[in-house]
Amino acid sequence: MLSGYNHNISHEGKTFHIQTEDFGRTKSFFLAQVFLGGALVAKERHSYAELTQRDPSDGPTDPIRVRMQAFHTKVIQNLKAGMYDKPPPLQPLGASPSTPPGRMSAEVLEKMILKYFEPQVMIGES
Repeated sequence: MLSGYNHNISHEGKTFHIQTEDFGRTKSFFLAQVFLGGALVAKERHSYAELTQRDPSDGPTDPIRVRMQAFHTKVIQNLKAGMYDKPPPLQPLGASPSTPPGRMSAEVLEKMILKYFEPQVMIGES
């Protein structure tokens, strides 16, 4: 597991914090999180599973370390390009991409109604 990277980056008059961490060779992915004022703005995940076939090394030219640096740099570039300026709209629970925002699909609503009227089994009562 490699030590991660943390940078504060100014963009559009705001200071974002980017944190990238390695989850180790067994999970073989990096996770970058972008924060603004302590609130999570975005997450990016990158797999490096194909690199785990090599012998591990932890030097400056280690392919996993080089990949992690490149990934962290790419997230910084994405931030500067404005990719995290507007968070994606939240979808209500049970909504699908084809369901208009603020609406629930008929299938999900039906499941919720049927679940509500399911018989309840009380344990310990006779």
